[in-house]
Amino acid sequence: MFNNAYAKYLGINNYKDVPNDHIMPIMGIGGRSVCNMAYFHKVDLLVYHDQKHLEQKNAIITKDVDVAFLEKEFDVGGILGVYGFLDRFVFKTNIQGGFFIMLFS
Repeated sequence: MFNNAYAKYLGINNYKDVPNDHIMPIMGIGGRSVCNMAYFHKVDLLVYHDQKHLEQKNAIITKDVDVAFLEKEFDVGGILGVYGFLDRFVFKTNIQGGFFIMLFS
């Protein structure tokens, strides 16, 4: 899930222009009321080996990832999902070091 401002960077001019079955209400903990709406698009994402060299040859391309753009902004740049993204990688966390390592599975 990402803020809707990122949609334009990916060439999506109207992030809300999706079929009804690609729209999902987002509820907070407890699920009592809708706090946001998510609009899903299939996109190809690049995961760079080295963020100092942002060329496609330096990236792992993840095809047809379901990405949700949220109607209301939220304080995080994005949230990566297990299905469709993290299930395609093996990753190791190093919380004390402040980073994690991902390998394409």
